[in-house]
Amino acid sequence: MAAPAKAAQDKSAGFLWGTLLVMVGCGLNNLVLEYMVETSRNPDADRRAGILLTPVQFVFVILASLPEVLNMSGKGGFLRAPAMPLGVMLLQVLLHAPMSHLNNIAFAFGKVSQVLHVVVRSAGGVASMVIGWALFTKRYSLAQVTAMLLATGGAVLIAVAERFVHAGDAAAAPGCCGDAPTPEAAATAALAADEAAAAAADGSNTPAWMRSAAAGEAVLVVVLVLAAFLTHLQSSARKRYPGASAGETLFWLHIMGVVMLLGAGSDAAPAAVRGGEEGMLAKAQRWASSRPFSALVDDVTGAPGWSSVLGPAGEAPCMLVLAVLNGLTQVFCIRGVTMLVHSAEPVMVTLVMTARKAVTWALSVVLFGHPTIWLHYVAAGAVFIGVAAYAQVPGPSPLPAAAVAHAKDGESKQPSRGTEPQAASEGSGDVSLRRRKPATNAPLSESETDDDDGPARGVDGTVVR
Repeated sequence: MAAPAKAAQDKSAGFLWGTLLVMVGCGLNNLVLEYMVETSRNPDADRRAGILLTPVQFVFVILASLPEVLNMSGKGGFLRAPAMPLGVMLLQVLLHAPMSHLNNIAFAFGKVSQVLHVVVRSAGGVASMVIGWALFTKRYSLAQVTAMLLATGGAVLIAVAERFVHAGDAAAAPGCCGDAPTPEAAATAALAADEAAAAAADGSNTPAWMRSAAAGEAVLVVVLVLAAFLTHLQSSARKRYPGASAGETLFWLHIMGVVMLLGAGSDAAPAAVRGGEEGMLAKAQRWASSRPFSALVDDVTGAPGWSSVLGPAGEAPCMLVLAVLNGLTQVFCIRGVTMLVHSAEPVMVTLVMTARKAVTWALSVVLFGHPTIWLHYVAAGAVFIGVAAYAQVPGPSPLPAAAVAHAKDGESKQPSRGTEPQAASEGSGDVSLRRRKPATNAPLSESETDDDDGPARGVDGTVVR
């Protein structure tokens, strides 16, 4: 098989496997996270779980990717030298570790709910396009922008529909709206009061700005921007260093990042950095005193007696079991995302993550009878149509010959560079400057623009490959 054909086949396989891992791994990871931070689902839930949960996730990813970097030749150290320079990797770490940390501690700021979390993160496609255009010389056609906005709008509508469903369930619940409270309603009210008291006690020494809704929204926006920038950065680095595998990237990204996370979770770190007054050690001790995992499963399934089925695992503290499950699912989730970065352009990666939200909702309807309204179906349809359309619509046309000639004239005034710029159209229609043959007066052909015989010289500088 010819090298280009094999490369295209490997790229397609990576995209399919990456999409599958994202749909399954990230979906399950989000489900477990809900049971860890939402007290409406789990009385032992901890909205400030992120300070301990993020390092746990990193450790699981490190252990899972370790076999791919071990040096089995017996020569040199026990780890193979990375194909990507550690300096380039460190730049990604400085974005990835804070992004992961802020994403998980966002629930500790203000009144951040899962719905708000989903709505803001669903705007990742918009952020990715803006950053790609502004900082990475990417270009997008009107059809691509329209498809992306359609998918993003659908994801937001799913979250809005969920809010309507939850409001309807609350209004129809026994003990609501003037009726005599049932034992279930009284227990729920007592649980809410306990949660409020615990939050007040934990936040008594927390700055007022951290408890505001604006703080929570600001954290989510920062996560959104960091994630979009990181995706473009990783895509550029992957092109410049094609020998770096997904496993190698994951290992070094997390082994360097976990050091930062341990510092952020130490008692010496400010409460705003930790996401609360409680440090990692105190949080681990509190999780260890949570009720047995079998009791949580009994509540979720509505069928008691799971302790005999689960055995010793059922007697383990539920928060510790959930942390392990979250770490395991994170391995599959982040591996899928990394495979997508290695096989698709950044905006498409973001759209796959958006489609995952719709798939998760569809599975909850089929498997668990999740209540739906007409808005759910409209929203899910918009997501799937938007993602499918983006994959099919044409990208932007090549730059006009006059624009290419103008770039050439501007470059010729800087003899120290010694190269001529030329527009290059990559899979999605992005444009960058390349050290290549001089531009002609004719528009670039597809065969000319897809060659990768020189490193791209985008505005990101150090990481374009």
